[in-house]
Amino acid sequence: MYKTVFCIIILGLAAVPNLNADQWGEGIHQVGEQFFHGNYYNMDRIDDALYISSGYGIEVWDIEDPAESTLQTNLPTRQSYSGIFLRQDDLLFLGTWGHLSIYDISNRFQPELISEIDGHEYVYEGRYPDREYTTLTNFYSIIFIDDVLVSLSNGQQLCSYDLSDPSNPRMISDIDLEPEYAFRYGYLLERDDNVVAYGVPLEGEYDQDSLNFHSYELNDGQLSRVAESGCGAVVGRDNDNFYDPVVIDDMIIYSSDHQIINAINISDLENPQYVGDYDDLRGDHQFQWFYSPDPFVHGERLYVKNPFSIEILDLSNGFVELESLGYFLIYGDHEDDDLLWAPYLADLVIEDDYLTAINSDAALSTWSVANPDDVEELFNSGTGATYYYDAPIADKIAIKDNVVFCAGYGYPTGVGIENPVEPEVVVDHLYFEIGGFGLFSSVLVVEDALYVQAASGNTVLYDISDPLNPDSLRTTDWVGVEYFLQMYDDVGIFFGNMRVDAYQFVPWLYLANLTDPFNPEQIASFDLVERTDTLEYIAVLSDTDLILVAYTPEYAGGWGRGDCVPLEAFFYNIEPMLNPDDPADPEYIGSQDLAELLEDVDFVTDIQVVDELLYMIANDRDDPESGRMFIMDTGMTEVYSETEIVWGGKITIEDTLAYFLNEEDGLFVYDVSDPEQPADLIGWHDTPGVAQQLILVDDLIVVADKWSLQILRLGDGPGDVPPKSTPLPEALSLSDPYPNPFNSQFSFTLHLPQSNIVLLNLYDISGRKVWSLSERFGVGIHRKTIDLNLNSAGIYFLQANSQFGSEIKRVVMLK
Repeated sequence: MYKTVFCIIILGLAAVPNLNADQWGEGIHQVGEQFFHGNYYNMDRIDDALYISSGYGIEVWDIEDPAESTLQTNLPTRQSYSGIFLRQDDLLFLGTWGHLSIYDISNRFQPELISEIDGHEYVYEGRYPDREYTTLTNFYSIIFIDDVLVSLSNGQQLCSYDLSDPSNPRMISDIDLEPEYAFRYGYLLERDDNVVAYGVPLEGEYDQDSLNFHSYELNDGQLSRVAESGCGAVVGRDNDNFYDPVVIDDMIIYSSDHQIINAINISDLENPQYVGDYDDLRGDHQFQWFYSPDPFVHGERLYVKNPFSIEILDLSNGFVELESLGYFLIYGDHEDDDLLWAPYLADLVIEDDYLTAINSDAALSTWSVANPDDVEELFNSGTGATYYYDAPIADKIAIKDNVVFCAGYGYPTGVGIENPVEPEVVVDHLYFEIGGFGLFSSVLVVEDALYVQAASGNTVLYDISDPLNPDSLRTTDWVGVEYFLQMYDDVGIFFGNMRVDAYQFVPWLYLANLTDPFNPEQIASFDLVERTDTLEYIAVLSDTDLILVAYTPEYAGGWGRGDCVPLEAFFYNIEPMLNPDDPADPEYIGSQDLAELLEDVDFVTDIQVVDELLYMIANDRDDPESGRMFIMDTGMTEVYSETEIVWGGKITIEDTLAYFLNEEDGLFVYDVSDPEQPADLIGWHDTPGVAQQLILVDDLIVVADKWSLQILRLGDGPGDVPPKSTPLPEALSLSDPYPNPFNSQFSFTLHLPQSNIVLLNLYDISGRKVWSLSERFGVGIHRKTIDLNLNSAGIYFLQANSQFGSEIKRVVMLK
C-alpha cells in the first residue's frame, strides 16, 4: 500500500558520532552510523550555533565564520518532521507529532534531550466520520514566562507547566477551551505579565474574517481568563487565512492571502486596531496558489520570505509607509513550468548584516545583506537538487562490493561500509527525473546493474560496475513493480499490486529476461486473483510454488474501523510461466482460509519461505500488542510454533536466526533453531528512526532506518555466541545497584517494555534530590553506571519513573 507523503527536498549524507551506548539493546552492538540530511524545516540560532530541524531530527552547525559554516552534530528525534518552537536561554523546545521535546543546549553543539511533554488525547475523524482514531494534540504555539511554559495545542487546549526543573516538567493548568474561546490553531504572546491567546476564532460572535484576543492572568503558573476582545482585521481577502505572525513592540505583522502582509496595533488589547495591508511585494506570483509570504523583523527592516526570493522593506517610518529596499532571488531563477518541483525557501534567521537561510533540498546558505541593493552570497552547502520530492529516506536497500544502495523519496544513493566504524560518504549522489512522486518500492542489484523502482513511475537502471561511481543508463517501462521475488536461470520474477480503482488491487507477476542486466527484456506479465474485495497481497515463492496472502488494506478496513476480510492464502504453480517458448498463465492450485489457523489476526506485514518453512508476521489491527511470528508449513495447514512479538514488521531469516524489524522499536533477533518451539529473543536494538529493511554483510547488520543507516553487529565479535536474554519486560523495573555499598560509582540495569523517557533521581535520607537524569531508553534491558562526587556518606534512594511504572532502590555510600 502507498501513502502520499508531502516531503521537502534534501540531498546529502554526513557522518556523525555513534549514539549513546546505553541505548544499545542486549546482544547487539552498534559499530557505525550514517545520517542523512533531511527535509529542512525551520531553524533557530544562539551565539554561533545554528539549530536546523529536518526530516530526521536536528542538525547543529557552527556559523562563527559565515563563509565557512560547518556541520557539528546530527541528532535523531523521536519522530521525523520536527519543528523548533522556541529557544529560551539554555533550553531548546522541539515539537513533533503530539510531543514537545526539551533539550539542554548549554553545550551549544551537543544538545541533550532532558524531558518530553505529551499532548492531550483527542479523537480525530479525518475526512470520513467512520475513520476516527485517537491521537495526540500538537503544540502549535508556546511561550516561556519566568519558569512557566504556556502552550496552546491545536488552538483548543491551553496549558501551563512548571519548568523550574526542566528535566521534570509539571503541569499546573489545563484549560479545555470552549468553542467561543478556541481558535483555528492560534498563537500566544506575553503582554503586561498576562498571556494573550489570539487567532481566527473557531466559532462565536465575531466574524470569521476577524481576529480574537483573549487575555489570561498568570499567578504562580495558574491561568485564569481576565479579558477578551475582537479586532476587525481582514485576515484574508478571499478566505480566513492567518499565517506566521511576528510581534514587534505594539505591532503584530502577519501574512494572509498570497502576496499580502498585514499589521495590527495591540497597544490597547481591549481595542486592537487593524493598521492595514501591504501587497506591493515582488515575489514569485506564479506560485501564489501554494504559498503565502512570511514576515521576519530585524531592527528596522522587514524581511518577507517568498518561495524563491526575499524582499527587504524599510520599517523605520512605520508599517503604513513601508518602502522596499531590495529584492533578490535566493536560490536562482526558475522557469514557470519548473516551479512546482523547484526547491523552495524554508526558513531564515538574521543576525547583524548576515541572513542565513535553508531551503528544501537541504541547502544552507548565508548572505550579506548590509547593502540591500547588492546582496552577496557568502556560503552555500546545497547539492543542486531541483525537485522537492527528492528526500534521501532509507526505505529500501541492496548491496554490491560493500557498498549499500539506498532508495528513498526521489533518488538512490550509495554508502561504502568497508570500514564499518567510519562509513565512507558518497558525496556525488545519484539523481534522476521520474515524473511524479518518487516513492520507491524496491531496489535490486543484478550483477553490475542497479534497478530502482518508483511505485508511481518507471524503473531506473544504473551501471554500478564501479559501485562508488554509478552511471545512470535509462528508465524501463515496468510500472507498478513492488519487489523482486526470485531468479530462475536468467529470468527475473517481479511482483506488484496493480491499482484498479481507489481501493481495489489486482496482484500480478512480471517476467524479464536478465541475461544482459543492462538490457532487460520483458517476457510476459500475468494477472492473478480476480476479486471484488478491497484487498492487497503479499507474495512469496517456495521454489516454483507462489503463495499470495490477501488482507484488508489500512485505509479500507482501517485500524479497527470497519470489517476486515480474514486472511486468505492463494497458491499457484508458476512452472507454466517459465516456458521460454510459450509462457502461460500460472496454474491455480487452490486457496486456504487462515482465519481459524491463525486465530485473532487480520493483518499481515511480511512472509518469508526458507527451507520448506514459512515465516509470517501478523497481528490484530485492533490490538497493537497482538503481534506474532508464525512458523508453519508452506502449504499453510499446520502452525509449528508462534512467538509473541512487538506489533508487526519485516523479517529476514538466515541460518537459525530471525531478524525482525519493528517500525517503533527497531531490531529484534530471535533464535529459530527449533521451529516447533516459540523463538527465543537473543538481542535487540532500539534504532533512532523507523526501521524499514535490513541486509546482512558478513557479520554486520545494516538497517535502513528511514533517515539513517544503522550498522550493527550481533554479539561481542565475529563468531561469538550471542548472549541469551530474558523475555521483554512487561513494566519498568530497576535492579539492585552494584556494588552496594559503593564508594563513588555504582551500576544498575533498567528494564523497559517499550521505548520511553525515564527520569532517574537520587535522593538522600532527608528526601533532598542530589542527582537527576532524564533520558530516552529503548525497549529491553539497559545497564547504566553513575559516577558521583557526593560530599557525605550515608543512605541514598535511586528512583526510576516512566509511563510504564516507578521503582525505588536503596543504596549506601561509604567514604
